[in-house]
Amino acid sequence: MVAESSGTVVVGVDGSHEALLAAEVAAGWAARTASPLHIVHVWVWPLYTANVGPIEGVKDSGLKRAAEEVLEAATERARASAPDITITTDLVSGKVSEELLRASVGAAAVVVASRGVGGFAGLLLGSTGLYLQTYAQCPVLIVRGTGDPRGPIVAGFDGSPASERLVEHTAGVAAQADRPLVLVHSYPSGSMAEGSQAADEPSPETLLEQGQQIALRTAPDITVSTRAVEHRSAAGALVEASDDASLVAVGPRARGHVRGSIGSTAQAVIQHASCPVLLVKERD
Repeated sequence: MVAESSGTVVVGVDGSHEALLAAEVAAGWAARTASPLHIVHVWVWPLYTANVGPIEGVKDSGLKRAAEEVLEAATERARASAPDITITTDLVSGKVSEELLRASVGAAAVVVASRGVGGFAGLLLGSTGLYLQTYAQCPVLIVRGTGDPRGPIVAGFDGSPASERLVEHTAGVAAQADRPLVLVHSYPSGSMAEGSQAADEPSPETLLEQGQQIALRTAPDITVSTRAVEHRSAAGALVEASDDASLVAVGPRARGHVRGSIGSTAQAVIQHASCPVLLVKERD
C-alpha cells in the first residue's frame, strides 16, 4: 500500500519517442504514489501565426490538431501503463520552460524526457530541462529509460546535511512507491589503507549506518540496504548502481555551491544513469 501523495505528477511531452516514454514512466510513478497525472504539451506556433486551424477540406489537419494529437498519444501511452490513475491534459502556448515551470507549482514532481525531438520546440532536457533543474520548486524526474521497474531506489549518502535531507526525502519516496532503498557511499581508492584515514573521519560503514537510521526514522516500514563502494567519484558509483535500479535520487548541489545551481555529481548522474533520475530540490 502506498501513501497519499501531496500533489500532482506533471509530465511535459513534445511528440517524441522519448517524451512518450516519459509519459509512461510518469504514469507508473503516479500510480505508485497514488497521485493524479497531468500531461502538458506546450506548443509555440500561436506565438508566430494565427493560422493554426485545419486546412479547408482536409480532415484532422492544421497545427492545433497536430498539437492535440501529441496529447492524445501521450495520454494513450500513460493510460496503457496505469489504467486506474486520474489523467488530465493541458495544451498551452508559450515558452516551454516557463509554462512547464508554471505547471509544476505545487506538484509532487515534474517529469521530463532526457531529450526531445530537437530544435527549439523539443528541448526538454536541453534548455528546458536545465531551467527546470534550476528553478522548479518540486522534485524533477528526468527519464533516461525505464530502468528495472522492480528494482530498488538508490541514493547517495556522504554524511553532509544536504545528503541527510536527500535520504529523508528518498525514504518517503521509497515508502510511497513500495520499493527498497539502497544507500551508496563512495570512497576514493586507497583511502581505506592503514593510516590514510583521519582520526576523526568516520568509516564508510559508520556513515552508511547513520544514513540507514535517518531513512528508517522517516519511513520505518521500508527495507534499507547499504553499499560502500571504492570508486574515484560519487557520480560514477551512483551511475553503476543505476544499472539495476528503478530510480536514482540526487541532490541539486555539492558542498559550497550556491543555492539553485546543479552540482557536478548530479549533472553527471543525470547525463549517464541507466534509469530515471530524481533531482530532489532543497527548500528555501
